[in-house]
Amino acid sequence: MVDENSRPQEAEAAKKKVDARLEECGRKASAFCNNLATKHNKFGNSDTIKQFNDKLRDRVLHVRGTIEYEKERLAREQKQREEELKATTEKIKSVLKERETEVNAHICREVTAVVREVKDKFRSILAELERISQTLRQRVVNLGKWIEHADAAVKAALTQVEKILDVVNENNLSSHPALIKSAVQQIESAVLVLHSSGEAARKEVKEKVTAALEAVKEMDDELKKDLYNVKDNIKRAITQLAGTLDTNVREGLTGMEKSITGPLGKIVASSTSFDEAFRKTKEVLTEAVGIVAGDIGNLKGLTGLNTIGKDFDNKLKLLKAIRGGKSFDKINEYFTNIEKSIMTPIKDAMDKITKAWDTIIGYGSDTYVKHAITVDRKRLKEELLTPLSTLKGIVDGSGPEFKLQELQKNLKEVGLELNGVTELKSKLKNFSTTITTIATPGNNISKDEAKNLLTDLGNIAKAVSEHSREVVENVMTEIQTKIKGDIGDVAGAVFDKIRKIQDGIDHDHESEADYGRKDKAKGLKALVKEFDTSIKGELGNLNETVTTQVFKKVQAPGFLATSSPIYAIGNELMNAFYGTYKTLHGGVLNNSSNQDILKAQFPDGGYHRVNIDKKIFGGYANYVNQESLEKAAQDTDQLKGALPEKIRKIRDEVTGALTTIDDFNDQAIVKFTEVSSNLSNLCYAVRNAAADGKDSAKTKLILLKETYFAESTSAQNSINKIHSDLSELQKKLESGPIKEAKRYLSHVDHSTTATINLLGNHVKREIETAQEALTTHATRQYVNALKTLLTEFAEKQRKVLEGLPDEIEKDLKIGYKGFMAKLGEQFVKKVEQIKTIE
Repeated sequence: MVDENSRPQEAEAAKKKVDARLEECGRKASAFCNNLATKHNKFGNSDTIKQFNDKLRDRVLHVRGTIEYEKERLAREQKQREEELKATTEKIKSVLKERETEVNAHICREVTAVVREVKDKFRSILAELERISQTLRQRVVNLGKWIEHADAAVKAALTQVEKILDVVNENNLSSHPALIKSAVQQIESAVLVLHSSGEAARKEVKEKVTAALEAVKEMDDELKKDLYNVKDNIKRAITQLAGTLDTNVREGLTGMEKSITGPLGKIVASSTSFDEAFRKTKEVLTEAVGIVAGDIGNLKGLTGLNTIGKDFDNKLKLLKAIRGGKSFDKINEYFTNIEKSIMTPIKDAMDKITKAWDTIIGYGSDTYVKHAITVDRKRLKEELLTPLSTLKGIVDGSGPEFKLQELQKNLKEVGLELNGVTELKSKLKNFSTTITTIATPGNNISKDEAKNLLTDLGNIAKAVSEHSREVVENVMTEIQTKIKGDIGDVAGAVFDKIRKIQDGIDHDHESEADYGRKDKAKGLKALVKEFDTSIKGELGNLNETVTTQVFKKVQAPGFLATSSPIYAIGNELMNAFYGTYKTLHGGVLNNSSNQDILKAQFPDGGYHRVNIDKKIFGGYANYVNQESLEKAAQDTDQLKGALPEKIRKIRDEVTGALTTIDDFNDQAIVKFTEVSSNLSNLCYAVRNAAADGKDSAKTKLILLKETYFAESTSAQNSINKIHSDLSELQKKLESGPIKEAKRYLSHVDHSTTATINLLGNHVKREIETAQEALTTHATRQYVNALKTLLTEFAEKQRKVLEGLPDEIEKDLKIGYKGFMAKLGEQFVKKVEQIKTIE
């Protein structure tokens, strides 16, 4: 056998050798067969073969035939193997050639794609580097200009310091210190006049303040009462309306939930009834069939009777699914998401608007009250951001969508279709303007925006209600149609089985079959009777239950009324909502007698605008928000509020000022001396800060100029050195990364071609190696196969020829051939010997 690890040359040499051996075997086999031929034998021994005993001659001829056949078979096998080797070799070459072409094409595509992507990245990087270089170059130019301006500013500052030092020079009579000292002397002479005037002012202020506080006390009592009454009436109206709205919205939402889930609950309940009816029907059939169990084997056409139970399971998938309780999970999930994402934010927003309604309508005209309204509207808008942000994403399409695909997929599993229902998104797309405006942080909410928002919230709730009605009505109609059809199918199946039983009964009575038909026919009749009384009844009851209890329609009231009955989904919510909403939408606040509460606070002739200065009476706006009416203080000094405090402050400040004048009168001379002394100290301090000492302004400016603005580009910490370094950095960026990136882009195509060629050469070498290995393997298989054939051929010939020479030799020594041999040896040779005697 040829070793698996043998080289191609060794395998080829082995092939030649085995081919030579095969040719030699064929040649020798042909010679052998020719030598044993009974005709045209070139050795002339055909007569000898014919003279063999019959058994030996038959064997010789058999051996000759066998060798002839095996020689031809060996030749055929060799030819077939050689053709297979040739075909295999050609197939290996063609397949590997195709693989080489495909791999090279793939390498070309992938390398080209990678290089193209890298080139695109390099171009982006190069563009960014060039942009950075350009920006850096511009920054260097700007920095140079800034250095010029800063240097000029430092020089100007030094000039100003010199001017300051000249101004604070006390020896210069025209300077400010000298002029100040002169003014002090003039003030000193006026102090006595000031003191005498102060005493007269003290008395006058005391009288005026006392009168003012009495007037404020009287005004405080009346204003507080008025503001409290207005606040109390408005608060009651707003509380009443807010409570009504909250109750109606809650009841509306509860009603909507019940309207949506109620019919589904009825369907589930009816499925339970059907389950019971189904079980009863099945039990009746089972019992009845048991009565005639002996007849079933004897009546033709009743072999399918035991499939009645399966008919229920196969034909009533919808009701089975309803009974399981999970068929409408997606519907419940769909409406739960709508409730959470739309209706809850609507209720939240409406609650916040109604609670702040007095702020929204803006009934105040006072400057301070207007400010309070502005603050409250800002706070209201901040509170609305959370619910309106959720609604904004839904109405403008950027938030979660309520798609019907999953719902449709869920319904299809039980054979239902959801057709003709418009996506909720299309119903909400027109309500985004006001919600988007208010949901955007910024300006405060206005009265008109609040009213528009209420309108949009109402319309959104209405759109959700109509959409919910469409979905549920569509589903319920589908269920009704499907269930009625399914029940009809089951009824038909049961009727079909019963007809077969009836036919069996009729056939039984008409035939002469002897198997106790009279007794057993009673069971068959009982089965038919059970069907008429029980099965038909239960199916009828089931159909009636489904039709009357589940698919009940009503005439829709109000603004949702149609010409024909519909499933009432959502009417409770919208009727309650619009009742309250229309009241608030008009901005009307009426009492139980339908009178405007706000107008009742003013006389019939209207009201006069009173402008109250916020700086003086600002505290009185707090009375608008008072929760209880406090009794006014009797002592004017105990009055609370901004105005009394301001009046008392005037009194206290005047008294304090006059006391200061008294003290100043006693200490005037000392103070004026201190002024002169302090002025001298001030001048010294200015001179010291400006010119003298290491921390003076002049010293710092000189340090800034000589160190940080040093003109040498090698000076440490100099801005000029930083400017030089940035300029050098920009140049290196140009000559370094940017230049290298451009060089890469200019050579990358050539490199790509070279790389593809290298990879192609490598693939070619690998293909050649694989081809050589596969061809060598095929050659080894060919050689090993022929060696096996030669070995088997030789072994078979050995077995065929085994003992034949001995038999031929033996045949020559027995019979008449043996007799003649003996005669020749004993007699003829003796005669010849006698003839030679002289």
